[in-house]
Amino acid sequence: MDVVERLKRDFNDPDYRHVYDEGFLNSSIATQIKVLREERGWTQAHLAGKAKMNQSRVSELEDVNFNSWTMRTLRKLARALDLRLKISFEEFGTLLRDFRDLNRESLSRRSFGSDPAFQSAHAEAKPMASARALRIAPMPPEPELTASGVSSQEACEPRHEVPAKASKADVNKMSPMIGHHPSQYNGGNTQIPVEGRL
Repeated sequence: MDVVERLKRDFNDPDYRHVYDEGFLNSSIATQIKVLREERGWTQAHLAGKAKMNQSRVSELEDVNFNSWTMRTLRKLARALDLRLKISFEEFGTLLRDFRDLNRESLSRRSFGSDPAFQSAHAEAKPMASARALRIAPMPPEPELTASGVSSQEACEPRHEVPAKASKADVNKMSPMIGHHPSQYNGGNTQIPVEGRL
C-alpha cells in the first residue's frame, strides 16, 4: 500500500487527520521559507535583515518541527520576500494532493518584480513615475452632463470619503496562531516526511 492510500485509510480517524494536517502545514511552511530564501541566494541573516528579525529567528522558522506560527511573522516574511500571504480553509482531499506534489518547484514563488503577470505593467510604470516626478498630470476629460445636470462621473462617485490608506486599526485581526497542536495525538510524535523529499 502506497503512502497516499495509507493516508486515505488513516484519515478516517479524526484526531489523526487533524494532527497530521497540522504537522504537514508546519513542515511545508518551514520548508517553503528555506526554499524561497535559497532560490534568491540569500543567507538567513539577509532574510532576517529584510524581515526585521534576528538570524536565529529565521533559523527557528526554517525548522520543520516549529509550530508556533503567528500571522505577524508570516506577514513580515511575505513582505521581505515581496510575496502575498494566502491562508485558506481546504478540504482534506487537497492534503493528499499537496503531499503527493510536494517538491522544490511546487514551493517556489517569484517576487513581484519577476512575476510575469506584471512585466508589462513595469514597463508602463516607468514613464508614469517620471511624469509624477515632474508633477505633470494628464488633463481630465470633459464631464458629460446627465438630464439632471449632474455629470455622469459625479453620479457614479460614492458620497463618502474613502481613506487613501487603511490604518492598522482598519485591518481585521486574524487568529494569532497557525499550526498549533491542540492535542497530543500519538504522544505528539507524528512525523511528517517533508524535508528529505526536497
